[in-house]
Amino acid sequence: MKRNIELWRIVGLIGVILTLAGTPTMAQPVIHSGETISYTISFPGAVGSYIFYGESGNGVVIVATETGGSNIFLEPEVRLYAPSGVLDATAWDETQAMIDDHNLAETGWYTIVVKDYEGDDTGTLNLSSVTIPGETSMGVVSGQSMLGNIDYKIESSAFYGEAGGGVVIVATETGGSSIFLEPEVRLYAPSGVLDTTAWDNTQAMIDDHNLAETGWYTIVVKDYEGDDTGTLNLSSVTIPGATSMGDIVSGQSMLGNIDYKIESSAFYGESGNGVVIVATETGGSSIFLEPEVRLYAPSGVLDATAWDYTQAMIDDHNLAETGWYTIVVKDYGGNDAGILDFSFAKMPPTLPPIMNPNPANGDTVDIAGIVLNWDDNWGAIAYDIHFGSGGQFPLPMVAESLTANSYPLPPQEYDTYYFWYIMLKYDNGEEIQGPYWWFLTYHPHPFITDLDIGGSEDIGHLVTHHPLITWSYSDPETLAQTAYQVQVGTDDDWAVAEM
Repeated sequence: MKRNIELWRIVGLIGVILTLAGTPTMAQPVIHSGETISYTISFPGAVGSYIFYGESGNGVVIVATETGGSNIFLEPEVRLYAPSGVLDATAWDETQAMIDDHNLAETGWYTIVVKDYEGDDTGTLNLSSVTIPGETSMGVVSGQSMLGNIDYKIESSAFYGEAGGGVVIVATETGGSSIFLEPEVRLYAPSGVLDTTAWDNTQAMIDDHNLAETGWYTIVVKDYEGDDTGTLNLSSVTIPGATSMGDIVSGQSMLGNIDYKIESSAFYGESGNGVVIVATETGGSSIFLEPEVRLYAPSGVLDATAWDYTQAMIDDHNLAETGWYTIVVKDYGGNDAGILDFSFAKMPPTLPPIMNPNPANGDTVDIAGIVLNWDDNWGAIAYDIHFGSGGQFPLPMVAESLTANSYPLPPQEYDTYYFWYIMLKYDNGEEIQGPYWWFLTYHPHPFITDLDIGGSEDIGHLVTHHPLITWSYSDPETLAQTAYQVQVGTDDDWAVAEM
């Protein structure tokens, strides 16, 4: 029996050697960035191999995770081979093996080999891969949260950041069957190097952190040890950047839905201003929340924080910088959900330079006829408009030195998140950037009106007649319709009518 095991190992290794160089063949499955593939080690010593295209200088994250149950005896091992065939990197662990914080030295087709470390166990592994830069499994943007399924695998997202900017990234287990997850967040710089990491039993948070590079950053979220499954909420805020609830002014209150995630808002403050920020659980099903407030300066550094069992308050506090501050509110332990009421006061209670955007922050709007407008409180003489979708960063300037506080947009793509901000220009040469705002577009579908079936008021009589069916067509985008298809029949038997 031992001889057979050794033979299987040899056969497996020969198969690997044959895939290390040359043009990819159909026998070599490709794993794409942001993808997870399951591989079953069906007999001792078996190995799986997958390929991906990488360029010199790219970063890479490759994770192999045993999938629980009868697979818990597997000790995942990952081996990465360069296009030249040399072993580039390797890793193994008892539950989850990971190659990361690693830059590729060659350009071409790389080969990933996955196996049991000692080769004496069988079962199923999940193989996840992310190249940096590259596609990710999720698309979380600043001010938003997204649910990630950590089913013995990783999830990934990307955002555009500028050197010196701040970032808040939070991964929270979502309760219920997910309470055994230990969330971990790993942040990779545009160069592919590991920038920072955090983990916790219920909620992992990267904050009070300034970015060192400019470009597309990659976030990876996972279970810390890789041996539990469930769902995580990934929340992200860049500073400066869009927030989930938009900007807040002195004397205003907002309700935040802390559904295993964070909420965020922004205000304009000047050095020396005093502030009072209060977050209060709203009773009822929210009584288990332990409110926490975190205040970040325009530079991205953590300025102040407070938490309490029912009401958290930042007060007796003067601002040290001038610009747009970011407020984050959350449950202190991250393991409870509910509604928080948070209130804001600033001394003196001056208005920000710009406010009341239309579309409002977080709105869902028709793709046609979008007009951007805003209130100017400080009397700017001109405005530059920066506007683009979630994949366009930095946001391109679409209008320069406007004198009116409105700007009509051409029709946009539907089901797309758009971001915008205004640069205010003053007669003394000063320029102030407004806050980031965002909205989501939808497609107003064409529809039929004034449907008329001529010949009789009694629909049942139509079986003995040749009715004339007429209708009116309306398209919110005013696109002409060139053809129609009419279907007739009964409830369960429809056919295209002869025309």
